[in-house]
Amino acid sequence: MQRALPTSLLLTVLLLLGGCQLVPRAISPDAPPLLSPAAAGFTLQATQQLTLQQGDNRHQLLAALAVEPQQLRLTGVSSLGQRLLQLDYDGHNLRSQHYHDLQLPLSDEWILVQLQLAYWPLAQLQAGWGAPWQVTTDGRSRTLQLEQRPLITVTYRPLTNHTPATDRHIPDPAEHVVITHHRSKTSLTVTTLQTTTTAEANRHE
Repeated sequence: MQRALPTSLLLTVLLLLGGCQLVPRAISPDAPPLLSPAAAGFTLQATQQLTLQQGDNRHQLLAALAVEPQQLRLTGVSSLGQRLLQLDYDGHNLRSQHYHDLQLPLSDEWILVQLQLAYWPLAQLQAGWGAPWQVTTDGRSRTLQLEQRPLITVTYRPLTNHTPATDRHIPDPAEHVVITHHRSKTSLTVTTLQTTTTAEANRHE
């Protein structure tokens, strides 16, 4: 059984992609502006397992995410417990540290954008990401579009009969999150193993 090591959701997209060279950096346009950590409406620490799939290639990594009103932090580690990446965003400045000559196929900004697309309130995303960006939802998923062309789709798959609200999603052991990259035809399945929430999650209802 694998040990849950602190690391993060979108972060690991890159750790895994970086090792397999599945998503060339050149295909990714500039990212939309990052939203403030406070816009999430919750304070949380989560440990997650990430499974990356492209064709027959499948890779797994463990990850952890920390969200506070003044800071969003992603810390990535390898399966051996080596720290590979740390991202810190305070709402104004993004600081990053890459270890062991880690080369990522996506920018640090795109890692956090994917995370915010998955978990920030829908109203905050739609207000903060204006033209040429658009965030749409069909009730079970969210799609980030650029000039009306889909780039990334986040699909929520509850493990129970519970149907989550479509305007707000928080890392939850009862729900898988699947992030699909349409240009690279890769998917990342995020399974939350454990969470600790210390603030109200209904701030942006």
